Amino acid sequence: MSWAANQPSGRVTTGGALVVWSLAAHHNEQCRAVANIAVPHLAQGFGILSFLRQVRAVRLLHYYSGAFDEVTADFEANVAGSVSVFFRRGIPESIGQVARTALISANGGWFGTAHRAPDVSRDEAVLSEEDFAALVQALTTTGFRGANSWYLNDETNLAYAATAPDGRQAADAGALSSASTGAEPS
Repeated sequence: MSWAANQPSGRVTTGGALVVWSLAAHHNEQCRAVANIAVPHLAQGFGILSFLRQVRAVRLLHYYSGAFDEVTADFEANVAGSVSVFFRRGIPESIGQVARTALISANGGWFGTAHRAPDVSRDEAVLSEEDFAALVQALTTTGFRGANSWYLNDETNLAYAATAPDGRQAADAGALSSASTGAEPS
């Protein structure tokens, strides 16, 4: 999940990291800042082909395309548990290990044969009680179908990235963030 603070209204847009970065690239004048806690901006656009060039473990994307309804149902089977699982601090001991997302196909889904998120407590360092409740309520109302659909539109996503003004699709995350805030790139 990510957020972008919009000017002048002060509104905050939330969504998947790739969606928020894409909005910032295409509507930079409306974006004051971008915060991303999940996935880096892919400058050439989000699609399996561009992702393959940068990341070796892409089984997650393939899993979404082949098991879309199952992934969505698994997330929705325990919305609070799903939010708790997705919004957690990193585990230092996992550095250098195979990422959990690389094993989703082999494990039969995000949550294995249980097909639902475990009941785990909210990570207080990541989400306040208020933010957690808002996310759970929103995802209970809307479901995960829209967010998961992002992973199914490679050609459309790549074509959209190519239309970003001023070559912003080629900007790296740091330059894009600096442009959004008016700060000089470091």
